Amino acid sequence: MPIRALVVSRNAETAAELTALLRTDPDVDAVECCGDCSGAGPALARAAPDLVFLDAQLPDDAGFALAASLPEPAPLVVFVSADDAHARLAFDANALDYLLRPVQAQRLHVALARARAQLACRDARRGERVLVKVNGLVRLLNRADIDWVESAGNYLKLYVGPVSYLVRRTMSQMERDLGTDRFVRIHRSHLVNIARIDELHPTVDGDGIVVLRGGVRLAMSRGYRERVQQCLGHPR
Repeated sequence: MPIRALVVSRNAETAAELTALLRTDPDVDAVECCGDCSGAGPALARAAPDLVFLDAQLPDDAGFALAASLPEPAPLVVFVSADDAHARLAFDANALDYLLRPVQAQRLHVALARARAQLACRDARRGERVLVKVNGLVRLLNRADIDWVESAGNYLKLYVGPVSYLVRRTMSQMERDLGTDRFVRIHRSHLVNIARIDELHPTVDGDGIVVLRGGVRLAMSRGYRERVQQCLGHPR
């Protein structure tokens, strides 16, 4: 199971050592780093990590604040510290693990094993369905029933027939959750169910229009055009 990891630490030496150790693990697909929480937001949106290593000693408990504000489905969190003074706060924040620096390879191996187990369980629970909240209640949507997804600020709109649902998630996370076997990105703001695509109209400027069953017309950016054509078995 490939794992995308993000390291948030103001200690450059710790960040470098942890990154180097992570990159030796065959299951870790990508590692990004940032030195503080201000850079973590863009990194989270860009990388959509499965696992975040947070410095427990950031000023004003910023690491714990970040952990509490992670968008759903939240990545797993491992706190890293020079001592165990923040361990209770970490586990109160539902941290997966708490590592002392300098991080030892064997101890990191244990944390990664825990992450793999939890991520596998999460994927098994998710399966073919997506969780959304409606009036305080949790509803499960079959991913095959979702027609298309649209960015809406810090949220996404999931369109299911005449109904739409608002969820707090990044487009990269949703693309991963729905799966590239059934959904294709046609624009930075649009993700569509391949089975719902009825027509594809390239335009002279290299962009295009995707028409869904029912008549919905969505803009397609040229950067996604080749992938869309491949999904549809369409000649280039």
